[in-house]
Amino acid sequence: GDFKDYKVLYSESESSNKDTIQTYTDKTITSHVIIDFDPLVENWFWVQVTDTMGLSSIGGGGMTNVLDSPPITPIIDSIYFIGDGIAIDWVQSQDNDFSNYSIQYSHTASFDSFEILYTSNNQSDNNYFYSCDTNTNYYAFDFAASVPAYYRLITTDVWGQESLSNVSTIEFEYPNLTISAPDTIVRPSDETVALQLVSAEVFDADGLETIKWVGFTSYHVEGDSMMNKGNYIYLYDDGSDVILYPPNFTSGDDVSGDGIYSFRIPIYGTGFTDPSFQTIAGHFIWYFTVQYHCLAIELFTHTIVIE
Repeated sequence: GDFKDYKVLYSESESSNKDTIQTYTDKTITSHVIIDFDPLVENWFWVQVTDTMGLSSIGGGGMTNVLDSPPITPIIDSIYFIGDGIAIDWVQSQDNDFSNYSIQYSHTASFDSFEILYTSNNQSDNNYFYSCDTNTNYYAFDFAASVPAYYRLITTDVWGQESLSNVSTIEFEYPNLTISAPDTIVRPSDETVALQLVSAEVFDADGLETIKWVGFTSYHVEGDSMMNKGNYIYLYDDGSDVILYPPNFTSGDDVSGDGIYSFRIPIYGTGFTDPSFQTIAGHFIWYFTVQYHCLAIELFTHTIVIE
């Protein structure tokens, strides 16, 4: 009957000095609840019993909490082009203390710098669709600097601990392009216009529906300049069903939807004096581009001489 009080003692480690965090004089109280603590570090506790004579003892060894583990390492299943964007699939988190997902992207696999593409606190999420900017051409020769090329998924728990997934990138096969164009074009010697058919056949293992357009730009070697103000000359797979310019100018394409894109390029004769109706002679490099989903792939060239 000489009980005086309980003291709950706390320390950051088993061997550090102990501080009293709570005193109870009611002998029937045998528990203490702590709401504010860090589960990521050790939190050691003891109970000291003191009697009315001032004698006290600390029962047994102290106890600490089980350190909270980081989230389960997330896994990105796949990243792929679909429609006008990029889809990212991952394995759903099974953590009991889940807080949120975030997707980071970087221009380098080392993630020296990165940006946040997506965040969600919905644990059932397991995919994200990233819509490409349809007004921008993302070039394959500069792919890493134009389209987010490297991705990783971060899972965060309620205590702020993070786990990072594997670094993933987009896997795809480049479409193949076969160019049909002459090596030399001779201008008419009078005031007439010759229409030179240029065609390019596209093959893509994923099907022609992945191809948005085909076109080329023209570089004049002697003039060290881009023709047509650097704008694309587009080819069409329309079977010549579409009137491109009045009154009845069509692409010259034979069959619609067969993967062969065509356009008839006007070659002006040397008899024209109006600068607007002249075809420059010289050596030219044509850079052909295939728009695959939201990725413009410029891997194809054709060299031509205009006399």
